[in-house]
Amino acid sequence: MEPDQERIAHVMQVTGATEGEARILAHLDVARDGFFDLSGYKNPGESAAIWYHFDALTRIIASRVAERDHRRGGSLVGT
Repeated sequence: MEPDQERIAHVMQVTGATEGEARILAHLDVARDGFFDLSGYKNPGESAAIWYHFDALTRIIASRVAERDHRRGGSLVGT
């Protein structure tokens, strides 16, 4: 399932991500949901491992957005 442009626009608005970053985040949501819908991934250990990897990829994008916003807004220390 392909995320639609409305979903991507929403992710951009909520997170401050660029269109490319928002597209990746939307695809990660779709892929994560797909993995959890598979009947073979009902074991909590497997689910945790899958969740960990999707969370790590999401954090990479979040770090990019935070770094970009931090450069624009100046120092976070003492604000």
